[in-house]
Amino acid sequence: MQVSEYERGLVDGLRRAVTLLHGEADKMNDPRARALFNSAAFGVSTLIYEAKRHRLPAAEGEDRA
Repeated sequence: MQVSEYERGLVDGLRRAVTLLHGEADKMNDPRARALFNSAAFGVSTLIYEAKRHRLPAAEGEDRA
């Protein structure tokens, strides 16, 4: 199964967002703020899972079979 350029870019962007959120969480002193950023990273990682399972909407004009 071949991954479209749109899906590849989506997953790559979401992975960078997770990395950024975890990196910012590591810099924080407040445990609640750290937990919030780590929870946000977890939420974004679920989007990666959904994108890989083709549950996110396709790019406009792209036909998904």
